[in-house]
Amino acid sequence: MSNLEVLEKLVAGTSAAKEVIVNFEDNDYPFKIRPLTDGELTKLKKIENGSLTFKVKIDDNGKRKGEPETQNQADINTGEYQERQVRAKYTAIAYSLSVDDEVFPVEKVEEFPKGLPDIVFKEVINISGLEAGDLAVLKNFL
Repeated sequence: MSNLEVLEKLVAGTSAAKEVIVNFEDNDYPFKIRPLTDGELTKLKKIENGSLTFKVKIDDNGKRKGEPETQNQADINTGEYQERQVRAKYTAIAYSLSVDDEVFPVEKVEEFPKGLPDIVFKEVINISGLEAGDLAVLKNFL
């Protein structure tokens, strides 16, 4: 088997959609989802992390400036970070719902009733085999 044939066999697994039944407000809804690809997971990490920057003051001798207790502090806007985690979750759902050459827009996930995105995201986690270190938002689900 050539490398290309092996790759095609591996990639075929990421497009293998599975129907899951999601119970929401005492009703069952069938959703067709597929596992996330490695490339999609990389994009989700980028969405989640955004452009976090850390500033360290360095003196003329190449040593850190400042008091030891403040040298390793970072200024992170937690509201923006939480928003990016939700955006990553919604995007993961949209990726997973994009099956059979149909692209499911993130904007439609935003229109889901409260609570439904979390239920569907749990299914995405399961089918994709995601683990705690894959995305920060997973800490709320594992």
